[in-house]
Amino acid sequence: MALLKFYGKTTKKKVKVPPPQMDYVVVKKTRKNGRVVDIKIEVIFGTIQRIKNKIKYSPVSNNVNVAFVERSHLSRRQFNRRLTRKTSGFSKKLQNHLWQFELETAIHNFVRPHRGLKYNTPMMAAGKTDHVWSVEELLSFSV
Repeated sequence: MALLKFYGKTTKKKVKVPPPQMDYVVVKKTRKNGRVVDIKIEVIFGTIQRIKNKIKYSPVSNNVNVAFVERSHLSRRQFNRRLTRKTSGFSKKLQNHLWQFELETAIHNFVRPHRGLKYNTPMMAAGKTDHVWSVEELLSFSV
């Protein structure tokens, strides 16, 4: 529902539909005694053929998996204490949480080099900047 709310297009019948290029797959794992015994994928948006084509040409994976998303979530929790419940840093006000999330996102993308990107930042890898920014440079940036 969140994807449709943010990316969806409203039809004449006032129904939200995904854009035609959107692909979204859910990975469902069956466990027995704490071990994964079966993995199934369910296509929510897109087609199975389009998903298979994307996997075929993927430079990093041979199947649908959630490893990259889970790794991203773990990194976010480690570098942003406001995302960790039952700590003194947990955000009690939504606005404070959103401000901290935006700051952490900017630092992640512009300031923090990533080993997986050959010690470049994601914005350097995307060609949006040519150097690792300092926190001072990030905070003083204006459009």
